Amino acid sequence: QHSRGVAVDDSRRRQAEEACAGDEECLKKAAGVPLDVYVANRSPNSLLIGRTDRVAAEVAAGDLPTFHNNIPLTAGPSQVRLGTIVDQNGEKQLRVFVVCFDSALIYIYDPVLGRVETEIFTGRGPQSITFDTQEPLAYIGHFTDSYVGVVSLDQRHFRTYGAMLATIGKPTSPRATQ
Repeated sequence: QHSRGVAVDDSRRRQAEEACAGDEECLKKAAGVPLDVYVANRSPNSLLIGRTDRVAAEVAAGDLPTFHNNIPLTAGPSQVRLGTIVDQNGEKQLRVFVVCFDSALIYIYDPVLGRVETEIFTGRGPQSITFDTQEPLAYIGHFTDSYVGVVSLDQRHFRTYGAMLATIGKPTSPRATQ
């Protein structure tokens, strides 16, 4: 009841499967490559970090996560998503994005370095985040004021990385506050 989102990174398993080139024995081994699991949690406010272990049962096999780390966050983690940024060398890199509705922040977590890389300061009530498939941009839906914010995910431009570049729509306060 306190977890608000789950994201699973299966990239290492997919790479192992692709390297098998159809070899059945290799594919069986690749199916056991662990998945990285991230959970936005509200009690306590944190990003839970885990990895699956392949468990064989009489009926079926499954991936059960074991959590080995947590990163403290501010109030209201409500969603966790995987996305990519462009690093200083122009290469795409995986990141974990944690939306915190109550504190109007989105954390960008670097899973390789194991640390929060930066925070995106949003408007009131960030509800969701999605990523541009062509450009290093994120789009943040703001529930409270009904608009979309556009954020830079390009580290080659260090002054604007993680910053709100523009809005789509005019932020509008809820009627009750007018």
